[in-house]
Amino acid sequence: MWVRSATAGALATSALLGVDYALSQLDVAPFFPLDVAQAGIKLTPGFVATQGIDALGSGAKVLAETTALLVVVLGGAAIGAFAARWRVERSWSNVMALAAVALALVAGAQLVAGTLPDAISLGVLAVSFVAWGIVLVWLLRHLALAPEKVDPSASRGRRDFLRRAGSVLLLVAAGGGALGEVLRRGQEAALAAAIARGDPVPGVALGAVAGPAFPVVDPSFTHGIGARPEATPPPALYVVSSEVRSPRVDPAAWHLTIGGLVDTPLTLSYAELRSMTSVEQASTLTCISNEVGGGLTGTGVWSGVRLRTLLDAVGVSREPVAVVLRSVTGYADTIPLQDALDERTLVAYGFGGEALLREHGFPARLIVPGLYGMKNVKWLSGIEVVGQDFTGYWEERGWDQTATVRTQSTVDTGNSALGNASGVRSDNGMVALGGYAFAGARGISSVELRIDDGGWQPAQLKTPASDITWRPWRFAWSANPGDHVISVRSSDGSGSLQPAESSPPHPAGA
Repeated sequence: MWVRSATAGALATSALLGVDYALSQLDVAPFFPLDVAQAGIKLTPGFVATQGIDALGSGAKVLAETTALLVVVLGGAAIGAFAARWRVERSWSNVMALAAVALALVAGAQLVAGTLPDAISLGVLAVSFVAWGIVLVWLLRHLALAPEKVDPSASRGRRDFLRRAGSVLLLVAAGGGALGEVLRRGQEAALAAAIARGDPVPGVALGAVAGPAFPVVDPSFTHGIGARPEATPPPALYVVSSEVRSPRVDPAAWHLTIGGLVDTPLTLSYAELRSMTSVEQASTLTCISNEVGGGLTGTGVWSGVRLRTLLDAVGVSREPVAVVLRSVTGYADTIPLQDALDERTLVAYGFGGEALLREHGFPARLIVPGLYGMKNVKWLSGIEVVGQDFTGYWEERGWDQTATVRTQSTVDTGNSALGNASGVRSDNGMVALGGYAFAGARGISSVELRIDDGGWQPAQLKTPASDITWRPWRFAWSANPGDHVISVRSSDGSGSLQPAESSPPHPAGA
């Protein structure tokens, strides 16, 4: 009996997930399995999370989300089994008890995750759980009829009923998922309409305040075979986050608060931030967990306001040590005061001539030169000047406190991480190798290549778009047929050579 009851619970929960996904696309309720995943991430010990990232990379988050879905379905199965044991089906009034238990479990996960929704969304979830409870009690009532000792055919009848009911519930689950996708595409159409109206939504062109296109520097330079574009299109910019779901932030309700050790605390609306003197600068952003040659890096023109301008407006006082950046998600990290006062550090609201995409931090994020992405806080909500050290989210999990970008260089030609792993053909015996080098705010002074066991030879360097962007290089190689080992190294602006030994991304970057 408990197996059938558990199956009933799992089927009812699957249908609930389909409906909830559709509701989430209407923005009336959260897709709560993602809250469960987020809670799991926050409860995971730092060293375990770090080992997971080291082993799986971006797949760690997919695993967390998949595991959360499985946990929710198995949780529904467990509730179904226990409900049958407690004979919940005897009274329809027990529907409310089942709904209350399920809602309490989900709300608890949301509290842990810091994603507890507003009262309306919580109410919609409550109604959904009541409907789920009705379906579960209905299933259990049918499964409890005609004890097998009285009617031997009851067992077969229960199986037939469960198959029929299960087919309907799985159809509801699939239909909900399909409807959710239709609604998601409808949102894309609504976004297009918002763009036409000029509303401040993610991905909308910045219009009058947009900066120029990516700087055209050294136009005579020819990139090597398979070299990645020097400017990264906004949709192609990498996404790494501690959140399983990028928050939806209403720009009309969003505010940026600047306080701490300041003379005059300040709160800015999105419109007020956008009305301030804007700065456009080309810079490269890279993730501390990026492998050498990996795709967790990108370059483009960021639009925003200098953080120094905001700090000057509030008046920094009382010997501050650092600046803490806080996100609407609860994520926080810190940068030294000298980096905060660097004129290249921006509170950015645009990338590539468009407002930030939601997954890139809309409505505003920090861009600080020379530091890994973990310091470039997304979905910025608060800036606090502090007089003591502060340990950020990833530092608590064993990552480097300073997060200074290490000198790195890569060969893009034939790079499997970029989909260039197929054989490289020569042009009359010549192959134009290409790639990039980057050393954060220190710049790149030279790049050298070695073919097999030969000596190091200088590569041709392109003039960088700015002093804080990656620097493309090119090397004309007189190639012989066959397999070869190509090595690259670079020196930063001070002449310091890239470390020869390889290192894993954790804890201070590869």
